[in-house]
Amino acid sequence: MEAGKLIHRVTIQTPTRDESAVSGRVKETFSDTATVWAQVKPRSASRREIGAQEIGMATHDISMRYTPDLVEGCRLKFGTRIFRLIGPPINVDERNIELRMAVIEDVQPAA
Repeated sequence: MEAGKLIHRVTIQTPTRDESAVSGRVKETFSDTATVWAQVKPRSASRREIGAQEIGMATHDISMRYTPDLVEGCRLKFGTRIFRLIGPPINVDERNIELRMAVIEDVQPAA
């Protein structure tokens, strides 16, 4: 892993699920766990229609140094943008040196 390519600061966010005692509904919230250097590379972009609304989607590849803080279910925050993992992070060569992951970003239409 080349340190010079890790030029983006991303925050790992861990989910917490709380069930309402009144309604029984589960609410998922995220809390910041760690901020790390990463490489964020765009991969593709598309648009899809959901009901009467058109939603943009962008996929990216993100690489970072290995950390046990990042597990499936976490998400990454890059500035104001939120990326959801598509599957578990890949521990490259199982050496605990580098993590790679495919992520998806929901792009909201401009107001």
